[in-house]
Amino acid sequence: MKLVTRVRHSWLNQTAHTDWLRTQTLNLLDFYQDAKCQYGGFIDLDRFGLPLHQRPNTLNTARFTYCYSLAAIRGYAGSVELAEWGVKSLNNELYDHEHGGWLSSLPDESPNDRKKSYLHVFVLLAANCARQANIKGSDTLFETALTLFNRYFWSEEQQCVLESYAPDWSDLEVYRGANCNMHALELFMQLAVTTQDNVWLERSLAIVKRIIHEQAKNHQYNVVEHFDDNWQPLYDYNEKNILDDFRPYGVTPGHGFEWCHLLLNLEQGLKDAKLEVPRWLIEDAKQLFDTAWKYGWKDDPHTGIIYTYNWKGEPVVQERLHWVHAEAAVAAAALMKRLDNEKYEVYYRKIIGYIHHHLVDERHGSWFQDLDKKNNISNLVWDGKPDLYHAFLMTLKLPMFLDQVLLQQLKPTKIK
Repeated sequence: MKLVTRVRHSWLNQTAHTDWLRTQTLNLLDFYQDAKCQYGGFIDLDRFGLPLHQRPNTLNTARFTYCYSLAAIRGYAGSVELAEWGVKSLNNELYDHEHGGWLSSLPDESPNDRKKSYLHVFVLLAANCARQANIKGSDTLFETALTLFNRYFWSEEQQCVLESYAPDWSDLEVYRGANCNMHALELFMQLAVTTQDNVWLERSLAIVKRIIHEQAKNHQYNVVEHFDDNWQPLYDYNEKNILDDFRPYGVTPGHGFEWCHLLLNLEQGLKDAKLEVPRWLIEDAKQLFDTAWKYGWKDDPHTGIIYTYNWKGEPVVQERLHWVHAEAAVAAAALMKRLDNEKYEVYYRKIIGYIHHHLVDERHGSWFQDLDKKNNISNLVWDGKPDLYHAFLMTLKLPMFLDQVLLQQLKPTKIK
């Protein structure tokens, strides 16, 4: 007997499952209320929900602001105040008032830091969403972040996002990365909805063509993460620093899943804008998922998706990170909806089962964010529970049956 025959039989159409997802959403929002920092922004929490330190984290401040703004749009009580705190901090304490832009923490405490496109993408995501939630100060934050992003990070010549600069905006890094461009794709598709400007869809398609339809396709749909400034792959990049949490060596299956569902969003966004939709988008999305699953998911003796593997398909870092499973769940659900194919429901249930049994911390709250290859608590890659963004976005998207519904809620609806 087949497990399922059509999407209508999916867990995502079952009240018990969507109730579980909504419970996760509420628990995650509640856990991270304690991350407010007295110096501005939000701090990282340990696995018990206590501060890891007293230094605000600008990236997580942007991500928390984005998440609590989305929660405010959805009507979750208490979210407006936390989104306001984040916007205020990004406009003031965490902003580099001398040179403009943002560093990893308070500007005076980050003298050797760099201004990274990755961080600025999330500041702009936060500002864009906060505007739709009518959060005080969000218009100013949006205009500032958008101006800086267009001035320094988008390359019209290369049709991609550049990586980083010194604090004074000198010394452009020669490295080119897939990771920052992937999150820029996420941002651009939301800007396409809120600004009603198709330039963001054009930029999105340019990024996908280069990194997925050219590079990943030429590598059997293993996503190449690292490049030089001429977009030549750097296969050995960070071979001696395999635990890097943003630029790890080798192939990251979690990013394969993430690109997969972003491509499906782009396909729908192009359709909604009545623009030409390349037929290869859906094929590339399928291949990305299948490759990430083939090399990432492990059944014996312990289940879960590994962090990285090498160019021979051999595991490198076998930690099971929470964000990888969140992205895999969204990708499986997205393909299931798009293709009405039962195999993705099977994958989805496997992933959700893993999340429920291994990642959700029923005692202290939130999710464990780093497990070892035997699914024991670890801190090899991630320390504590600093991240709301990945788990929250998964639990928020899935009951609404995927990203495009969420994107539609970001259409301009200002309250006067």
